[in-house]
Amino acid sequence: MKNRLIIILILCATTSLALASDIGTWRLLLPKQAYTVRTNPKNPDRIYIGNWANQILVSNDRGATWETMEVGSLSVTNFITSIHICPEDTATIIVGGYVFPGIKRSTDGGATFNTVFQDLSGRQAWFVSEAITQAVDGTIYAARGRGISAVYRSTDKGETWDSISVIPFSETPKLHTIAAHNVDANLLFLGASRGKIYRSEDGGHSWSLCSVNGRDTIRDDSEIPKIVFSPNNPDVGYAVVSIALEENIAGNGGILKSTDRGRTWNRIGFPDTSFWAVDVLPTKDGSDDVLLGGFRVTEADTIVKGDSLVYRSRDGGQTWERYKGITWKRNELGQSARSIWSFYRDPTTNTEYMATLVGLYVLDESTDVNEDARSKAAKLFTQYNGSNIVVTDMAPAPTDKTWQLYDAAANLVASGSITAPTMALSTPSLASGSYLLVWGSDARFRTVSVVVAR
Repeated sequence: MKNRLIIILILCATTSLALASDIGTWRLLLPKQAYTVRTNPKNPDRIYIGNWANQILVSNDRGATWETMEVGSLSVTNFITSIHICPEDTATIIVGGYVFPGIKRSTDGGATFNTVFQDLSGRQAWFVSEAITQAVDGTIYAARGRGISAVYRSTDKGETWDSISVIPFSETPKLHTIAAHNVDANLLFLGASRGKIYRSEDGGHSWSLCSVNGRDTIRDDSEIPKIVFSPNNPDVGYAVVSIALEENIAGNGGILKSTDRGRTWNRIGFPDTSFWAVDVLPTKDGSDDVLLGGFRVTEADTIVKGDSLVYRSRDGGQTWERYKGITWKRNELGQSARSIWSFYRDPTTNTEYMATLVGLYVLDESTDVNEDARSKAAKLFTQYNGSNIVVTDMAPAPTDKTWQLYDAAANLVASGSITAPTMALSTPSLASGSYLLVWGSDARFRTVSVVVAR
């Protein structure tokens, strides 16, 4: 793997939370930075993860095997936080991000990307937190979060963009996200710095400031990173608030709810707590099933609550249950801030994904985690015979060059070259326990669990 990447182990067998209730368990799919996640609208097996350094990680088999899709030079520090797959033509992929230069687009499924929007005057043009969305009439919108707080529109699947409105800098210095209503094509929402939410009834041409907790704003450092609407009731929406400064905790943060199609918003829970992710799951009985993910803005220690918090409400936010047993380790850069960046539910399979700083997780609605099924999907099998780990690769590729073995504490304990589809890895000094085998190359790799029993 790249020298600058440290593959970190979070074994699937230990990443699940078993609760007495039926809110499900979170299982790790990939222990790498994940800022946003999408699936192909016509092929739910194909998963896209916004990573860092101009990289999108792609799986064609629901997370068993991963490949790296390069959007640009890898010698940069940026973060892909917005991925849009056009449902009419899934070979068209539109991306943007934090510290990312404008908007890039691919029309060949990600083989090549071209810049379709950039600031010609040289100002930064970031699209911060899932800031590219498509309305129900097919129009694509983007909210710019740096340089100027502007809203852009594309009617040709992202090939060209028109500036249609600007929020004055005196009102907010940054737009974080844009949300399209799930019924009304003309109804759009912006989540912004200073804890502000804006509403447009004319497709983004004009905006009105919404009431938030009876005011125009929450706190100067508040951020509104996500806004979603209920699939059951188009009048109901949810938004989350993140906290940037420790001195501004009081009266900040939490989850907001609107019951009047986004005109007014009020906090319904978790005051003084920082969140970045929210989603509403479809249900058969018409209730709102809400997921909520916590966040901290820095890798350094902080007194702001939010780190590692994942909650679920089955009654529209009246009561909440916390996922208490998720095992958090470190990502490929050694970072440990357990921030949840986004949730995403595949509309075809109803599979729910969670993108976090330390990896991509999938929600298992039952507590049964079948590791053998994972190995079958990866076509990579392991068996410990008392002295060696025997690896059998049923789908070898010319790009498979190296292997690494990590223990449960994320330490590299062994590595070597791949010389044959079936190999015996000599590991005489391994203690009993669970390990993670990483098999492949920079461009394509697979991960499977290994159990050593002496």
